[in-house]
Amino acid sequence: MFSLESVAAKIDKIVTKYVSSAPNRAKHFDAAAEQAEPGSGGLVIDPTADADRDFSAYEPKNVARALMEGTARLLKDRLDALAESSGLRFSSAAMAGGPSNSKIWRKIIEDTLGYEVTVSYAAHTGALGAARVARGK
Repeated sequence: MFSLESVAAKIDKIVTKYVSSAPNRAKHFDAAAEQAEPGSGGLVIDPTADADRDFSAYEPKNVARALMEGTARLLKDRLDALAESSGLRFSSAAMAGGPSNSKIWRKIIEDTLGYEVTVSYAAHTGALGAARVARGK
């Protein structure tokens, strides 16, 4: 499993400095990412390693999109490693929590993973997901 919580502070640091510092910056972040082309104008961001990097030379839309794309790549890398070590194969994913409210995050994750991503707004979604995995469904 992978949680955005582990990189959320680093993402927020970059978003606040280069995309928006408004109280509703998540909406600005989504809107900016939606304006950028896939590939973020060539900008690549690893949110776990690049929190202190200077992105002032880049448009906010490309910073936003590159952050989302970089986070999606981290997820794919973790899922690929899990599949390799366990023999599990993934054909779908589910999102829950803050980023699941963003259509652009979901689209980027689907494009990166290469399969459908559903969104769950139910209470205790993480626990329900763990139960599904344990049950084999």
